[in-house]
Order: sequence, then C-alpha cells, then structure tokens
Amino acid sequence: MVLTPGETVLTPENFRQVFFTTRQRDGKVIFVTDITRCLRRAYYSYFNPQPSSPQAVVGQLLHRAFASTLRDKIGAYFEVGFSIGLGRDWVLKGRCDMLFADSVYEFKFVRSIPRAKEREGYNLQVQLYCHAFRARKGYLVFVDRETFDIEIVEVELRDGVAESLLDDARYLADCLEKGIPPERASPRFAGECEYCEFVEVCGMGKVEEVKA
Repeated sequence: MVLTPGETVLTPENFRQVFFTTRQRDGKVIFVTDITRCLRRAYYSYFNPQPSSPQAVVGQLLHRAFASTLRDKIGAYFEVGFSIGLGRDWVLKGRCDMLFADSVYEFKFVRSIPRAKEREGYNLQVQLYCHAFRARKGYLVFVDRETFDIEIVEVELRDGVAESLLDDARYLADCLEKGIPPERASPRFAGECEYCEFVEVCGMGKVEEVKA
C-alpha cells in the first residue's frame, strides 16, 4: 500500500493497512517457519493466510532497526535469503537475520528471555539456516523488548536434524498437493494448539518432536 499527499487523509486504519499485511507466497513455496512448528498449522495457513499479528509487526520493525544500526558497525551480512529445492517445483525459502564469519545469528525480540524448553522451535530454525549456509556455528540472540537485556545462546548443531526437517518440508508439500492435512509433527511441540488460530478446524492433539 502506498499513501500519497492529497490522495487520502491519514487515519489509524491507513497505518494499520501499511503494517498489518498478509504474507504472500509465490506458488509452491514453503517457509522455514512453516516446518519448525506444527505442520498442520502450516497446512491451514497456506490455504488461509493470516495478517501479521501486532507482535510480529513490532518484531519486524525491531529487526530492521537492529540491522540498520549494526550494518555500519560490523562487517556482517543481514537478512540473507536462501531457497532449497524440494522436488516437483516446490521450494523451501528462508532468511537468515545475520551472517558473520562462519556463523549464523537469529534475532528474537521477546517480552522476556525464554527458557530452554521454549526455544526448541527457534533452535530448529538455526539448524536449517546453518545447513543452508554451511555455517559452522549458530546463535540465538534474545533481546528483551522492555529492558533491552540481551542473551546470546549457541545452538548445538546435531547431525540429521536439518535433513529431517527437509523431509518434513517434502511431506508437507505432498499434503498440500493432495489436499490432505498432515498427521505427523502436528503439533510439533506441546502447547502449540493453545494459541493456534486454526484449532477449531484442526482437532489434533498429539506431540511429535524433532529434537533441536
């Protein structure tokens, strides 16, 4: 959406339309965040894309500010995209927040620093990013939005995790083509159903985890 002087009066709704966009997919595209959480949620969101949440909008703005500030301070690459072919024209796409030397850094702007158990989905993201960029190390950078406390956690890179997630991506692509909701990794972690916008049409409750 583009606003031009004289075209309209700026209103709260205008501003919301600028920030609260719906993530668009270009054909047979699966995002990294689709497969590091519940596959069934990814299935429903593919056919029923949802607008960005307030938390996601704030996170996006902070990501941009963080990258803009750091870009002139350190010799790193920011918001580096990648794609991995899955077969049958399907593609897995993702974007790493920062590449520095031989390491991947993923920023998370949170209300409070999460406990180890609450980081599992984030760990899986870093596993895939390290695989895509052949990075030797991966880190999660947690930034408390209120206090600006920062915690940097190195993610243990384990053999087979990225390959397992890529297999999940192929499985999800197959389910999307057939129009059949996934059954495995649905949900991937305990507690996902509690906040899922598709819980009423889904009905799954078991947990199948890929260890990060």
